[in-house]
Amino acid sequence: MIKYTLNISLSLKYTLGVWTLDLGSHIGLGLRANEASGPVQVTPPLVLCFHPHTCLILCVKMAAKEQEKEAEEFVYRISTAQEWEELQKAGACYGGQLDKSTGCIHLSNLHQVQSTLQNFFMKTQAELYLLQVDSKKLGDGLIYERVDECNVFPHFYGPSRSFIPLPLDAVTKAEKITLSDGKFSCSLLN
Repeated sequence: MIKYTLNISLSLKYTLGVWTLDLGSHIGLGLRANEASGPVQVTPPLVLCFHPHTCLILCVKMAAKEQEKEAEEFVYRISTAQEWEELQKAGACYGGQLDKSTGCIHLSNLHQVQSTLQNFFMKTQAELYLLQVDSKKLGDGLIYERVDECNVFPHFYGPSRSFIPLPLDAVTKAEKITLSDGKFSCSLLN
């Protein structure tokens, strides 16, 4: 569930099973205006709670469009040491078994990395690296896709969804990830 605190007026409309919030043209709290202004579709359940000082707290599940982009400069790849070594030697890599079976390289935005690590890598014995990847170098092969009701993740397919390997020249940094007291860390996550 995503929580936003807004100090603005808005209108709420329910039409054919879809809630639409018109957030107007100005919004605060770190959201860029071009991402959050205008109509935003949300799916039930929709919870509206009024906060003192006339702040409205919206707890909504955002209905993401398949091609919705968060316009991040970088996306991130959680790699095993073996995959990172292969990428450096060969200059490109198709990723792990999941990537090969789905035909895309699975990536994350920075704010998604920690939860991805917690959900999928907590029990791994493999040495892990976090690769910072320049989004622009992936071009239109980088597709943002909804993976559930709340999350949109970047996936790299290549041109026309042809599944090409992740090129080494798109990687701008690589950091070893450590696990201590149940928390993953590296300088890119700090």
